[in-house]
Amino acid sequence: MALIDHRSGVALITTIVALSFAGDASSATRKKKGFVTGITRTDQLPTQELRDARKRMVGNKHVSYRKMQALADRGDSLAALFIAKQLYEKPELSNDALHYFTMAAAAGRSGAVKPLVSLVRRAEPTADNKRRLEAAENVLKAHAARGDAAAFDGLMSTYRSGTPFDNSKEKYAELRSKAALAGNSDAALEQAVSLMSLKEAATKKKEIDAYLVIAERSGDLKTQSVAGALRRKLASTDVMENQNVGELDE
Repeated sequence: MALIDHRSGVALITTIVALSFAGDASSATRKKKGFVTGITRTDQLPTQELRDARKRMVGNKHVSYRKMQALADRGDSLAALFIAKQLYEKPELSNDALHYFTMAAAAGRSGAVKPLVSLVRRAEPTADNKRRLEAAENVLKAHAARGDAAAFDGLMSTYRSGTPFDNSKEKYAELRSKAALAGNSDAALEQAVSLMSLKEAATKKKEIDAYLVIAERSGDLKTQSVAGALRRKLASTDVMENQNVGELDE
């Protein structure tokens, strides 16, 4: 997809490759994990003009906005990341930034996850950006499934808020349950509290206690404290119920 050149004249991008690769996965690692890697070598490009542009990009040289965009639209995730960072600074172009950060993240670039989450949180769902939001959601799910904390937290917070994704309430409950079972202490605490609020909570005490045990193992002292207090409350209700049963037997 092509964008209008929003700058007067020819925009230039200074590509600082070392910084952009910091904390990011290598192309080999991304391929191993099953991401769509796209263009990863200069010889994969169809024209000499694009090949020359990519050589300049990876050589820390100036590349025009339109040529960088052409590389991104051909599936070069590094170019997509550079374009997205340019657009990110312009709120009126946030939908286009969302698109290019999604492209970069879809290739496994973890450096695109946090800004993508930020854009998703600010996004207003419309008919025009519905497909882009769906793509962003799927990419964040892929990163969260591979243990990316920023992607997981981003999905949890957006699902909890109810926007911009469809069926957020159901998705939030499902993601929280899976995370709790996988040992996420924050999700386990939320899951326990949710179960305790149900009318049938008395029949789910073992399940609730299991989640609270996970929460007590948290590295966060507040989470530990709350989980411990809830476990004691749960245990005290068991004692009271047993005493009541004993009195009835007498």
